Amino acid sequence: MRTRALHVMVLAAALLGVACDPAFNFSGTIKSPSGALAGAEVTLFCPSYEPIRLTSSAQGYVGYHQIPGQSPECRVTVSKPGFRPHEVTLDAICTGHFGLSCTRAQLDVQLAPAE
Repeated sequence: MRTRALHVMVLAAALLGVACDPAFNFSGTIKSPSGALAGAEVTLFCPSYEPIRLTSSAQGYVGYHQIPGQSPECRVTVSKPGFRPHEVTLDAICTGHFGLSCTRAQLDVQLAPAE
C-alpha cells in the first residue's frame, strides 16, 4: 500500500510539473517617426534555442507564444532596411516572471531612420 501511495505521489508531482510549465508570451509594436512600421524583423536570440524570427504586421504589431518561459538573458533585435537597428535584453522588457524564466514581455520601439 505504501509503495502504491508513493507511485501516485510521484505521478501527481510529474503531472503538476508539466501543467505548471510556464508559457512565454511576447508582443509589441514597431514604429517609425511617421507611424506603424510594417515588415520590420524582430529576432529573439536565446542561448539554448534557434533564433525566433518575427515580422511586424501592417499595423507594426508582433506577437509570439510558446512553452516554456525564456531566459532573461535572451536578446531581442529589431531591424529594417533604411532604419537603425535596435537591441535590448529580454530582461529589460520582461513584464512577468515564473522562477528564473520570463513568461511575458512587451516590446514597444520606434526605429530611427538610418543616416
